[in-house]
Amino acid sequence: MEETLQQILFELKELKKSQAVVEETTTQNRHDIVGLRTAHTDAERNQAVLEQGMTRINERLGGMQTDMADMRTDMADMRTDMADMRTDITDMQTDITDIRTDLTKFALTQENDVLPRIQLLYEGQSELAAGLKKLKDVPAQIEDIQNTVSVLKYAVKAHTHD
Repeated sequence: MEETLQQILFELKELKKSQAVVEETTTQNRHDIVGLRTAHTDAERNQAVLEQGMTRINERLGGMQTDMADMRTDMADMRTDMADMRTDITDMQTDITDIRTDLTKFALTQENDVLPRIQLLYEGQSELAAGLKKLKDVPAQIEDIQNTVSVLKYAVKAHTHD
């Protein structure tokens, strides 16, 4: 029986060792659980922060999408404006061509009609100026003729009375 008792004591010692290992493992597991709970709490906080960040990002993206839509509208308007400007430029080029044609006609008219007429007017003016220059002496000549006529009248009267 003593052997049985020793066997029981031995098994008890082994059980106590096993119990110590189980207790140590349990303590370790409790620490691990506390660590996991802390990690879980940190993960939940991080998730909340990430969700807030994602919300802000989504809000910004919404604003950016609105801005992009506005920019697309502006670009379409600019394309329309540019097409209108191209049409205007084409019209202006046509107008410039018409103006050049008219200017050429005007230059030809000036050269063929106006300038010769101006030349004739100039020549006529020159002749008139020369004629006026001659007329400048006419009053003196008229006075001289009047004096001569007066002398002749006096001479004729004096000869006829004699």
